[in-house]
Amino acid sequence: MTAGRWLVVSLAAIHLAFVACGAASLLPTDPSAPSRAARWYGAVSGAGMGYGFFAPAVGPQVRARFTLSDGSGRTWEDDFEGGHNQEVKLRVGGMVGMYPHEESAEALRRDLLVNWAAAMFARHPDASEVTITIEVYEVPPMADYRAGARPAWVAVHSAKFSRDAGDPVAEGKTRP
Repeated sequence: MTAGRWLVVSLAAIHLAFVACGAASLLPTDPSAPSRAARWYGAVSGAGMGYGFFAPAVGPQVRARFTLSDGSGRTWEDDFEGGHNQEVKLRVGGMVGMYPHEESAEALRRDLLVNWAAAMFARHPDASEVTITIEVYEVPPMADYRAGARPAWVAVHSAKFSRDAGDPVAEGKTRP
């Protein structure tokens, strides 16, 4: 093996060791210079991540559904993602994922919903009402899954908006 290949293989092995240590949360925490350098490398390379996708601290997947209707009773659905590229879908997913569930955030939640309704009314001038439903994807614990329970989208908040002199007015209802 040439010296260049040896170097590349050695660096790859060191990187994989960092990935394994990061996944196992074994990177050093003491304040020494080598420990700080190891934590820095783990942070900038991504090797220090805990890879805890299924960890309890990871929040649920959230989506917003928009059901619109017009004066003649016709209904249809829309979303902010349709027909856009992956970057737009990621941004919309991030925006919806930050939807505040805490009761203390009622004003922020209302402002967000009103703005989403206004965006839908701007996109659909014929719509007279829009119902926004916030859903979370609930994955049952493994014991419940073995017993037959399956993951499902569950509505956690729903708000109905109607056009009133051009401005959406909310009548919201939150699941306890």
